[in-house]
Amino acid sequence: MTSETSNGDAPAVAGMLSEKLGTSIAGWETGRGLPPECYRDEAIFELERREIFFREWLCVGRADQVPLPGDYMSLTLIGEPLIVLRGEDESIRVMSAICRHRGMVLTEPWDGEWGEWFDDPPDSKGNCGRGFRCPYHFWTYGLDGRLLGAPEMNRTPSFQRDEISLPRLRTEVWEGFIFVNFDDDAAPLAGRMDSLSDLTRDWQLSRMVTEEPAVLRKLPWNWKIMQENSMDVYHVDRLHFPRHAVLPGAGYLPLTIDTGDAAIAAGHRATHKDFALSPIGKPLLPVIESLTDDERSLSYVICVPPTLLIILNSDSAFYRLVHPRNAGMTDIRQTLMVPNQYRSLPNYKDLVQVGSAMHLRLNHQDYMVDGSLQRATHSRFAPRGPYGWQEEIVAQFDSWVARRYQRATTSLPDVDPAVVGTGV
Repeated sequence: MTSETSNGDAPAVAGMLSEKLGTSIAGWETGRGLPPECYRDEAIFELERREIFFREWLCVGRADQVPLPGDYMSLTLIGEPLIVLRGEDESIRVMSAICRHRGMVLTEPWDGEWGEWFDDPPDSKGNCGRGFRCPYHFWTYGLDGRLLGAPEMNRTPSFQRDEISLPRLRTEVWEGFIFVNFDDDAAPLAGRMDSLSDLTRDWQLSRMVTEEPAVLRKLPWNWKIMQENSMDVYHVDRLHFPRHAVLPGAGYLPLTIDTGDAAIAAGHRATHKDFALSPIGKPLLPVIESLTDDERSLSYVICVPPTLLIILNSDSAFYRLVHPRNAGMTDIRQTLMVPNQYRSLPNYKDLVQVGSAMHLRLNHQDYMVDGSLQRATHSRFAPRGPYGWQEEIVAQFDSWVARRYQRATTSLPDVDPAVVGTGV
């Protein structure tokens, strides 16, 4: 796609957007959505790669997906093949999956049927034992990324095995979610997320177990459209009627929570205690025992931008990872989380399947909307409409994005980043 803004230089692109961004940080009362080109233009997506995806904390999965030393999972994030693994010291680390010799992806299939070549290395998981061996020349790497062996390289005078290891990304774990950051100078998540941990404490997210995520690739819309729609409470009484009746738009509850601009959150009050988005409006799994009486009628919608969305319910939690490919294409990984003891219920899998069927229908409706909104961004009549009061969290998300556009050329506006975009 040819850029409609500039030659792709990030500061130039941000400069051309600067006059339009003021209304995107104004708040829901007077603000307007992001300019349509922010959802369709590849030069703006390159700005996002630089100012957002290579500087912010990106979620890649859950710690319980790699429970034992040597357990790993691979994925491609912003074009970078990565390995998420648990080391011999029980710590979780995330490393580049690219061999330091010629660049073969360590987890890439090395044999198969004719024509089995890929846009990205296929996701894989398992236990790698003591490390990874590149299928090309058999260079071998330990669980800490150090090069352990390289056949026949002893005759190369310049070869120094001890100086070679897989690049490692900064990694933090919050409530069981694994985050990485490409920027060595980025502010840590630790500490900034304490208030969010306090808010969600009774759900005990760090102790929940993760069902195998569903992976949907090359969805034809911008990553921001997906996040905005997932947080938007204004549409639930309309698009999802009557399936969403137990969580009506009128139940939207704005939150004041300080996360140092790391996260955005809102509450959502159900019509009754012990609710669920199920065919009967009640939870199919047991209500989480640690919830207070008030929390049994309360859901939380949490976004740790740019990639993670969490929704808390009375019996479970849901999360989605949003990983963009380009301005108009996104991959997602999404699944259910539950207290570990629920898996011992004799009919657990059947209950999950019944609940999932309804959620898949809700998702289907949302995906139809996401595709339509993406197509609309190419129209000469594409709007920048006002926000409804039930879209306050969407306005906060748009403000979070817009201020990172501005970061490319100017200092931030004279506002407190701990307040703007975090639920105030």
